[in-house]
Amino acid sequence: MPSNLFSFSLPAGLKITLTTAIHGKLSSKSRSPADDVVSVPTSDTPTTKGKKAVNNQTIVDIHAGEETEQNAHCTTTFAPGTFEEDPQENAAKLVSLGIKIRDFATSSTLPAAELFNHHIAIAEYEIRMRENPRVSPLPGKMLYRLVNIGCVSLEEARKRWHRMDWDSLRDYESLGKPYPYRLVQGLSVPATRKEREKIMEEWGHYVVFYDNVKAKSYRAERKAIKDRREARRLVHLKEEKAIRESFGADLSVLAPAGVSLGRCIGPSLRRKRPITDGNRPEVVVVDADSTAHVPVSTPCTSQPASCSMESLSLQRIDRRQ
Repeated sequence: MPSNLFSFSLPAGLKITLTTAIHGKLSSKSRSPADDVVSVPTSDTPTTKGKKAVNNQTIVDIHAGEETEQNAHCTTTFAPGTFEEDPQENAAKLVSLGIKIRDFATSSTLPAAELFNHHIAIAEYEIRMRENPRVSPLPGKMLYRLVNIGCVSLEEARKRWHRMDWDSLRDYESLGKPYPYRLVQGLSVPATRKEREKIMEEWGHYVVFYDNVKAKSYRAERKAIKDRREARRLVHLKEEKAIRESFGADLSVLAPAGVSLGRCIGPSLRRKRPITDGNRPEVVVVDADSTAHVPVSTPCTSQPASCSMESLSLQRIDRRQ
């Protein structure tokens, strides 16, 4: 990033050189020590203290790429040229001061080597290869290291590996430089089938333990998902119940006294037209099992007209009476 160099001369004779690439404001405060004077007392004059030191403040506005405005209390000089900082030169200066430097973005040093137990890897390799059917590939990193140290030959890989194993190895190699590793000391590299069988007997329980841990974790995750879904379902049902109860309370206000809410809805309820004298009309409730007319007094509320054959016949009977 290009930087600009500024040089400031303060009233006290102090010169400041500033390198910056951003806008801002430089504020400097100073005072003269000569102002803090205490007079020596004499027999004729009492003890008097000098005046308090006056702070001299200098404020300079800095505009990168433009000339700075000169303040009345200071003189400012601006270097018109810009320069690029050399990272190598800055690094050399820091090293000369005893400061340790490490480039985390483009570091040339290798990361710490990973400890690789190839006996556990061989046990897992044999257990997975004997699964029938094979449902998941082996990790590409493990396959790469087993081939690299000579535990698995290319001829064996061509015979026993599935396509998903080759794809897993290819995906790992496509990541770039493989991660460094080192083998556990004291563990030999098996060369025969008998040695592999012995390694499986010694280290196979580790693979089984890891499989059980992963299966338990998977079941716990699935149970948590199921519990969350069930909780959301219960909340939804509770909200629906509250809505139904609120609507039911509103409908119960319209129900006549002595008549259930279910019997007030449908073709069983027929209303007469309002009469001209202002009195409330009668409501005729028809039971499904009998044809008796039960007059019930209720406020006049608009209801949908019934077009059933039963209601029409009741209207004819009422007119004849």
